[in-house]
Parts: sequence; C-alpha cells; structure tokens
Amino acid sequence: MDEVLKKINSPMSRDMGQVKLAELPSPVVALVKDLPIGKISQPLRTNDSIGLFMVCGREESAENAVRDDIANTIGTDRLTRLQSRYYRDLRAAAYVDIK
Repeated sequence: MDEVLKKINSPMSRDMGQVKLAELPSPVVALVKDLPIGKISQPLRTNDSIGLFMVCGREESAENAVRDDIANTIGTDRLTRLQSRYYRDLRAAAYVDIK
C-alpha cells in the first residue's frame, strides 16, 4: 500500500495510523471490521471520491480486556453463591438416623 501511495501522490491518500474502530464512520467500519490484515477493501464511493482501505494490524483494546475480567469476576461470584446455596440446602435436607 505504501508503494501505491507514493505513486499516486494524492493529498487525499494517507496513512491513517492507529485508529479505534469506534472512531471511524459506519460505512468504513462495515468495510474494515472483518477485513483480513494486509488485504485491500472493496471501494467505498462518496460524493466526490472513492476510498480503499487496508488493515495493517489489530490490537485488542484494554477496555475489552477489562470488560472480560469484570464479566469473569461476576460469573465466578455467581457460581460461588450458587455453590454455597446448594451446600446449605443439602445440609438442611440431610438427616442422620441413629439407632
């Protein structure tokens, strides 16, 4: 892509750098969200231009990692409470018959 940008030498053609998916317009997100790394997207027509996009790499944001950690913590807490409730009910239902 860098070679093509040098040949075209258009002011509209540029490296966007690292961009969060949420910061892109929705038509561009639709093109690049599932685009394999290193492949060029289908053309995107606008009023006065045609855009091509390429994903050079992806990084998982820290927000997603934190969200996953929180979800795992909540799930573990729920399982722990469910286990405690089950053991409590089991002890309450158990009886010992001494003869």
